[in-house]
Amino acid sequence: MNDLLPLAQTDIKSAELLFNNKIYSNAIYFYHQAVEKAVKYLGLRIGVIDIQDLRRKISHNPIKVFKILDEKENIFDGQGIDNFSSMIKLLTDEQLVNRTLSEIEKSTRNLYDLNSKISFFQNFKNYIIDKNFEEKELLLSIEENAYYNKMASDFFNQLNVGATIMRMLFLNSCLCTKYSLDSYRYSSNEVGDPIEHFSINNPIILKLDIFIKSINICVSQLPTIKWENEKYNQT
Repeated sequence: MNDLLPLAQTDIKSAELLFNNKIYSNAIYFYHQAVEKAVKYLGLRIGVIDIQDLRRKISHNPIKVFKILDEKENIFDGQGIDNFSSMIKLLTDEQLVNRTLSEIEKSTRNLYDLNSKISFFQNFKNYIIDKNFEEKELLLSIEENAYYNKMASDFFNQLNVGATIMRMLFLNSCLCTKYSLDSYRYSSNEVGDPIEHFSINNPIILKLDIFIKSINICVSQLPTIKWENEKYNQT
């Protein structure tokens, strides 16, 4: 698992270099590879997949990690990944790009706005006061100290950064679902000549630098967040 992020960082650098040199079909190939490795790392860290699943269940389709996660945690409220995948196939490249960019922007806009004038723990109390939070009354009665302030800081890191990174990974996975990995490099019925299809005129390529930057942010933040779920990591 620990080698996935360094490999993803190498893929990102390759994608950036190829994009800057206008070798677009290879640039999107390495972008896809970076997304794939980042999402596999996430699945392994949470514990919903294991090493054997990487080839047997996931292969080169990162959205399958989210399908497994949804089957276990219902993160899409019953909508199901298959519905997303079918919809993506029906979208034009331009529609897919516009929706993905819009959702990425929305993800960063929906972060919880911390009050910098009070402590993390006071922010946490303000956050839970109108929510159906487990043991809320007990938490509200606790007096602040360094330990609880650190716990609150970790909570907001998970709430803001963790949720945003997971959503961005999902959105990049959706983008990677449109075409198979081989279609970026080899002629196929799917795209014809990949060099011609993934030219600068292609809507995905026009915004590819933004998607590469977004996955770079994800890869840099992934190791800083506590993803482990005790339910799946019991020994």
